[in-house]
Amino acid sequence: MCLKNTDAGPARASNTRGRTAAPAPCPSKGWIVARVPNEAGEVERARALIKQGIRLSEQDRPVEALRAEEEAVAIYRRLAASDPGRFRADLAKTLYNLGVTLSGLDRSAEALRAEEESVAVYRELAASDPGRHRADLGDSLANLGVSLNELDRPAEAVRAQEEAVAIHRELAADDPHRYRLTLAESLARLGVTLSALERPAEALNVEREAVGLYRQLAAIDPERHRPDLAEALINLGVTFSEIGEPSGALSIEREAVGIRRELAAADPDQYRPELAASLDNLGSTLSVLGHDGDALDVQQEAVTLYRLLVADDPDHHRAGLAKSLTRLAATLSELDRPADALEAEQQAVTIFRDLAGADPDPDLADALFNLGFRFSELDRPAEALEAEQQAVTIYRKLAADGSEPHRRDLARCLVHLGASLSELDRDTEALEAEQQALAVYRDLAAADPESYRHDLAICLASVSMTHSALGRHADAVHAQQEAVTVYRLLVAADPDHHRADLAKSLTHLAIRFAELDRWADALEAEQQAVTIYRDLATADPGDHDHDLANSLLNVGVWFAELDRPADALEAEQQAVGVYRDLAAADPDRYDPDLARSLTHLGVTLSALDRHAEALEAEQQAVTIRRELAAADPDRHRPGLAESLKNLSVTLSELGYEKQARRTHEEAERLSED
Repeated sequence: MCLKNTDAGPARASNTRGRTAAPAPCPSKGWIVARVPNEAGEVERARALIKQGIRLSEQDRPVEALRAEEEAVAIYRRLAASDPGRFRADLAKTLYNLGVTLSGLDRSAEALRAEEESVAVYRELAASDPGRHRADLGDSLANLGVSLNELDRPAEAVRAQEEAVAIHRELAADDPHRYRLTLAESLARLGVTLSALERPAEALNVEREAVGLYRQLAAIDPERHRPDLAEALINLGVTFSEIGEPSGALSIEREAVGIRRELAAADPDQYRPELAASLDNLGSTLSVLGHDGDALDVQQEAVTLYRLLVADDPDHHRAGLAKSLTRLAATLSELDRPADALEAEQQAVTIFRDLAGADPDPDLADALFNLGFRFSELDRPAEALEAEQQAVTIYRKLAADGSEPHRRDLARCLVHLGASLSELDRDTEALEAEQQALAVYRDLAAADPESYRHDLAICLASVSMTHSALGRHADAVHAQQEAVTVYRLLVAADPDHHRADLAKSLTHLAIRFAELDRWADALEAEQQAVTIYRDLATADPGDHDHDLANSLLNVGVWFAELDRPADALEAEQQAVGVYRDLAAADPDRYDPDLARSLTHLGVTLSALDRHAEALEAEQQAVTIRRELAAADPDRHRPGLAESLKNLSVTLSELGYEKQARRTHEEAERLSED
């Protein structure tokens, strides 16, 4: 069994096929069968050709093996036409071997024809003599499934593989010693195909059974079957990840790594590549679970192994090294090491660029896309833009075939390109990129709403913000209203996963309305957001408190614009209460928000002629912002100046003119600095 890299990163075992030995002579039935000399010669010639084909295949001479097998098929086809009872089984076996060889030469369509004919013959033979031919039918169906998968016909492949599993299960029940391995291999192939068909729950059950069988086999013959057990564990771990249970994958992948580590210690040349792939899988799972420190250790080991492999055999392992470097970069980014992440990603891009040559390569496009993200993390938008433009160029070429995955990747990259252009104040170009992405996402969402509505909503929000930056506020409102509509559809289908997104989108809509002085509409949208965030914060305390406080503060602003200070006061008091709790637990993170909310509260209290209370709120805001400005002047001096100005007005309202003047002078000095 061999390994194949999946799009998501983890390695999964691919479908494999077997080869049948030369047919044995027909057994005697107690009487002598008369043969003409020519027929006897043809039989011997066919048998010799089959043996020759197998020998040539073992010597890695598949083209010569193919010629021998094609001649053998032609002979048995003539013999079976004249005497089907004697020669159809030989024809089926020879077709079986021909299919294996054709597949090895990447001639999958021809292999499929040979295997379909082999299955058809074995099906008839098994119907009349199941004891002799049912196993052959199962093996032939298994190979047929492989060829169908190679031709990207997994729905047909799964039917063949399910029938093969059913046959192998019956055989293993009668004779476990002989057929347990065959059943395990058949289950492993079926699991891969079910996963490709996005039927992970079924794949999970099948792969669990395969792992159980391989455990039994490894207990009996560890040297032969521990590699198979490791591979089955890898497949099972991938499927756990696919169903959203990475914690289930973790122990399985650790076991696989343990087995492959021992195998690689004994035979580095054979098992180092598999150990590196297993470490990649384990690192990805640890990262998903938030164990970034452990993930980093594992991924660094994987990269080290790939570097050793590349040193020995650059042609076969450079792509593996590049993919491993990309995973390492992602983990370094999660650990807030953006410079190290950038270095790893740049190395990956260099390798993928060398491997791609002049051809448009999806791996290179993905790496360039990631490189843009790494530059953005370091606030280097010009370099991010350059990387993303290169990625878009490649994605455009790939998407010219109209395939869904390539169009999706193009749209995703265009959205990020738009963000980088906006960072560089090139909003007109940003809007063009985002509108191109929007057109793609509209088409994708129309064909597959479940998969692409969320991306469509995100893109609409980006378009809305860029319209706003260009002063096209009516267009900004229109785009954001559509985003809200899409999020409402998502919430209707899956409330648990999209209510927070809807609330955030409503807040953005409120801001867009405010840009048009549509304060009542802004208030209505923000109040809906508050209702959602309040429900979310009640159900899951801690996760949405910050969002709730921010939305409440916005409600206060919109009430104030509508000259309803009493209503504004109520919302702002609630916001301050939430921010106090948050700042008590994490002052470094939430003190700036608490100061901002106290500043708003002070202004509203002053509007209600409650100057003594306003003074208390504004003094608290000044105290917090003084400490913040002492630690980070560039970031917090403007806020401190704002709070001091508000405080000076309130002091004056209360008759403290001398203090008001000193406070105002300090605010002016800070503003000048």
